[in-house]
Amino acid sequence: MGKNIATGLSKIGIFSDVSIYKYGTQYALVQENHSNDRLVTAIPITKKKNKWISFSVYYFSISLMQSTAKTGPLWVGRKITGPTLEIDEHTLDNAGNLASEQKFYSLIPSGWPSAKLYVATDARNPKGEQCFVPFDSQDSTIPIDVVACRPLRLPVEDGDYDLSGVLDKNLFIAISITKHGDTVTGQYRYLRHPDKFIKIEGTLAKNGSLSLTEFGGKGGAVSGYFHGLIQAGKISGEWETPDKSKCLPFSIYQQGFSE
Repeated sequence: MGKNIATGLSKIGIFSDVSIYKYGTQYALVQENHSNDRLVTAIPITKKKNKWISFSVYYFSISLMQSTAKTGPLWVGRKITGPTLEIDEHTLDNAGNLASEQKFYSLIPSGWPSAKLYVATDARNPKGEQCFVPFDSQDSTIPIDVVACRPLRLPVEDGDYDLSGVLDKNLFIAISITKHGDTVTGQYRYLRHPDKFIKIEGTLAKNGSLSLTEFGGKGGAVSGYFHGLIQAGKISGEWETPDKSKCLPFSIYQQGFSE
């Protein structure tokens, strides 16, 4: 989910600490800098005429000076668009130069347990795109594999989808599904249990109505249900136990970066 398909593209030089992530059919170069700013640079890339190019750059960073034990880690994000960047050894330098030329208003940072981070797209629209960026209150590095900035649009085409979301405000989940017609199959996991996957299957109708059954009980027994609807680019709804004794809200988003 948000598959890391290459780490350390070069043993030395500019790409030594850069990874490639795949979100569905989308690729992105990702560099994580664990210095004082905890900066993550993500560059969505596409192939055109046998060349890899990019039209935008995303920056996510933590303000260690403003973060406190009370607020938790405080993040800000921004999206830079500009001239087409050809992917070569100068890509990261060019992206940095492009960012230094932009002016942004101050953003409202997200702190735990908020799961929303707004990425400014220009000085006139300080909030811009809403991204889902979960992070742990004790570990303030971004788990880049669950960034979600792509809105879900109706009708949802057949294919594979990686989704991220939050259940009951602070239970972060990652979902991988395959859609064929109205039928949906796949699995999901809680981020705190990275190796435990729960089977899911159900339907996603043309109007955006979602109904999933999860099979996480003993021997693959039914352990819960998801009922939701695609609105404002995300799936929102409720998860409930088989006996309906517990009902929790959820919101899930498509992984990747806006096109």
